[in-house]
Amino acid sequence: MKCKKVIASTLLVTMCMTGTALAFEKDTDTLSTSIKSVTLNSTSQVITGKIPQFENMRDKELEKKLNKIVGDLYEKKVAEAKELKSPGINFEYEIKESEKYISVLVYTYISSGNTGSDEVNTIVIDKDKHNQIETLVDLMGSNAYKIANNIISETIKVASSGTYFTEDGFDGTNSATKFYVDDNGKAVIIFDKYEIAPGSSGMPKFEIDMSKIKEVKVPFADTLLINEERMIPIRPTLEQLGFKVALENNNTVSITKGSEKHTLVKGEKAVENGREIENALVFNNGKGYTPIFYLETILNIAYSADENQYTLTAMDSNLNKQVQVEKYNYTVKIPDSLKNVKVLNDSEKTEIIYTPIDSNLSNETIATISVYDKETWNKMKDEAGVGQVIDTVKDCVYVVSTLQSNPYEDEKSIDFKGLNEAVKAVNENGYYLSIGSIDK
Repeated sequence: MKCKKVIASTLLVTMCMTGTALAFEKDTDTLSTSIKSVTLNSTSQVITGKIPQFENMRDKELEKKLNKIVGDLYEKKVAEAKELKSPGINFEYEIKESEKYISVLVYTYISSGNTGSDEVNTIVIDKDKHNQIETLVDLMGSNAYKIANNIISETIKVASSGTYFTEDGFDGTNSATKFYVDDNGKAVIIFDKYEIAPGSSGMPKFEIDMSKIKEVKVPFADTLLINEERMIPIRPTLEQLGFKVALENNNTVSITKGSEKHTLVKGEKAVENGREIENALVFNNGKGYTPIFYLETILNIAYSADENQYTLTAMDSNLNKQVQVEKYNYTVKIPDSLKNVKVLNDSEKTEIIYTPIDSNLSNETIATISVYDKETWNKMKDEAGVGQVIDTVKDCVYVVSTLQSNPYEDEKSIDFKGLNEAVKAVNENGYYLSIGSIDK
C-alpha cells in the first residue's frame, strides 16, 4: 500500500490508497477505482471513511471531470463540517454496475451533537455513450421528471401517516435530484435523510423500471385545436403507449390497459377521478381525438412539447405505482353501524372513506387495501409505511394501511368524534375481506 500526506482545507490529512478495477467500457477502457482512506490528525475534527478516485481511463478529460466532482464534494463537506464545528465527518461510497451503466454513490455523514446529517451524491455513467455522465432526462427522456414525480407522489399518497413529510406536498424532482441505476438496470431516485421524510425513514428510494417506459412523438400537424384545447389522435397515440383502443359504436371509444378501462362518448363530458373534461371525444375525418389534458390527468401520460411536436410518455405497468400491483376479485364490507363511511374500488386498490358532515372539511381515508403478488411483497415488505398483511391467498398478498391520526382540528366537533368512531369500528371489526374468484 502506498501512502502520502496532503494538505486539504488547511487541515493535515493522511490518505492511503488501494485500487479496485471495474469493467468500464466494453473491451476498451478500465475504470480503476482507488479508495482513499482518510484520517484527520486533529483534536477538534475527525475525517474518516473513503472516497473514490478514477485512474487509467482512456478518456482523460472524463477522468479529470469525475475526480473534480468527487474532490469538490470532499472539500465542500469538510468546509461545512468545520463551519458547524462538527466533531467528525465520515465519507463512504459504493459502486453499482449494470450492463449499460456504472453508478457511483458517495455518502457523507456530518455529526452534530446527538444527531447528524446523512447525504448522498451520485454520478451515473453510460458505458455505451463513450462514458458519458448521464442526467435523469438522458435515462428516461424529456418527460423524466414528470414520470418520477407521478410515481413518488402516488407512493407518498398511499403510505401510512407520518412516513413522509406531506404537509406541503411533494415539491417534485429536478436537475438536482439524486439518482442511480441499480445492478438490475432500474433507475432509483434517492433522497437525503430528512429531505422528504423523518429520520426513521432513512434515505427514501423510489424505483423506476426503465424497460417499461414507452414514448411516442406526435407532430403538431397531426393534432387539432378546438376551443384552445389541443386534441391528440387517440388510436395511433395510445396503441403505441401500450393501450388497447376500440370503437364500440359510431359515438363511443373504449380505452383499456390491463384491468384499467375508460369509455369516451362523443358529445359528453368525461367524469373520472373527480374531474370533468369537456369534448372528451371528437371525431374528424373518421378519426377520434381527445384533449391532451385527458391523457395527462386521467391516463397519467406525461407530455412535453418542442417546436413542432409533442412527446408523450407512459409505462407498461401503471405509471402511478412504485411496484406492480395486480387487482384480484375481492370484496370489502364494513359494519352497517358506521355512518358517513363508504367503500371505493378502482383498478389498483380499495379505500374505506369517511365523508364529513361539515362540507368545509375534506374526506379522509380510514384504510387502503392493496393486492400484491408474493414476489413483489417480499421485496418491499420491510419498507416503512407499506402496511400490514390481512390475508394471503395463493400468490396474492392483501395489505392494509390505516389512518394513524385524526386530522380534524376541532376535537369537540361531530366529525372529529365521527372519524374516531369509524376508525375504531373498522379496526375492531376487521375489514370483512371476502375473496371472489380466487380460492385458498
